[in-house]
Amino acid sequence: MLIQWKFPVARMRAGLQWFLTSTGPAASTHLETGGFVRSRPDVPFPDIQTHFLPTIFVDHGIKMADFHAFMASF
Repeated sequence: MLIQWKFPVARMRAGLQWFLTSTGPAASTHLETGGFVRSRPDVPFPDIQTHFLPTIFVDHGIKMADFHAFMASF
């Protein structure tokens, strides 16, 4: 479920879901990070993109995993 954060009702719904069940989009740690790096010193600009998330998605994000994990992608 995609949350449209610009709508106050959607934000309240996400907050209420987290408060009552500790689940949903507001339960994220919000510590996702990413960056750009060069594959070789002679490359004039970064050509690799990286991501790190302190979670794992199951079935392309339709549901969250029920265990601790992280994802790193390049």
